[in-house]
Amino acid sequence: MNRLIDQLQSEGALSLDALRSLYRSLALKCHPDVTKQSDDEFIRLQSEYEDGVRQLLGRRNCRGELSKGERANEDPRTAFLRTLYLYSIVYDRPYWKDIFVVLLRFANAYNRILGDLINQYGKTFFKRRENWKTDSAVKEAHNSLILAIKQLGSYFENDVSPNKRLLNSYIDEFLEKAKRLDKETADCLNAFGRYLRQEANGPRTPLMNLWDGRE
Repeated sequence: MNRLIDQLQSEGALSLDALRSLYRSLALKCHPDVTKQSDDEFIRLQSEYEDGVRQLLGRRNCRGELSKGERANEDPRTAFLRTLYLYSIVYDRPYWKDIFVVLLRFANAYNRILGDLINQYGKTFFKRRENWKTDSAVKEAHNSLILAIKQLGSYFENDVSPNKRLLNSYIDEFLEKAKRLDKETADCLNAFGRYLRQEANGPRTPLMNLWDGRE
């Protein structure tokens, strides 16, 4: 059972955009920085939101709409960042390759250096997918990277300093773990660390403003 999906279905408005809008309105009400209370409800909401994204992106037609292109007048940075955030939610799902293809295209459209980074990530982690997933050290470092990407989304969406501090802590975590890994994997993680810090210090963008092809 997913409360967000159930509500959207009852309203006849089941799309990624509608899911994001509902999530954002609820998050503003239960974020611990606002309520000054336990973060249990906010954590539950985040979990349901991510589950909802996975459910919707599990549908081939939704992934097809995502792959068609950017929103009208959307800059390459925003197109890449929102797709990176989507990828961080579904990277462990059977359809991860569909999202990765879009991610790589948007990375190359953003700039060559970023395109090289995403290519490097693909070669480092997913060319050897079955090997590294059984290597606990690499798996833990990759999980910390995924958490950092998600946290970048929370920071951009909510613009509260604790979110940025948590983002930097996740980056520090996977960079520390990278020191114990082979050079190729460590180089990839170090490059991602530099990139995430650069984006976090740049202008905020509606990272979680998801898109399913509707204007």
